[in-house]
Amino acid sequence: MEKTKSPYNIFRDWLVNPHPEAVLDDWVISALNPRSVLSMFVNCKDITIYLNTQFNNFGVMSLNHLEFYKFIKSIVIKHKFTKWDFSYLKHEKQDKNLTQIHKYFPELKRHEVEEFLEYAKVDEDYDKLCEMLGINIVKKKKLTKDEKKQLHKPTSMKDWMKNFKVK
Repeated sequence: MEKTKSPYNIFRDWLVNPHPEAVLDDWVISALNPRSVLSMFVNCKDITIYLNTQFNNFGVMSLNHLEFYKFIKSIVIKHKFTKWDFSYLKHEKQDKNLTQIHKYFPELKRHEVEEFLEYAKVDEDYDKLCEMLGINIVKKKKLTKDEKKQLHKPTSMKDWMKNFKVK
């Protein structure tokens, strides 16, 4: 198997491979975490409940990883999952504004913070509120058609060289 693919993608391909003699590379086994493998089954209803009750504790870390993965594979083959049935939990990029607002309002969730900011934009004291919370709101200037044309206007070499000072 290629090492350029993500270990989780290789593992997912191995899981849905119906051949029991398929081999999982050692570097993939060492890169995987059994608890994160369990999170792949979030959308699988009854299987999720069973796996959570049996394995969602730190005891799963002491199991032989390869044997645990083979057990998971037997479940996948038995229930005829496809590679698209598994969930992918996206890790979102941290936003400085959201983390700053969480300092003041820790009970708000991510989408609630975004709604709060949208609601606050209507207020006339929005700039003061942003300054008080210590967040930076970038305001993009909208360009007119003429300004866009000037930006994309082709220039000659002479015009371009005028921007540089030669001593």
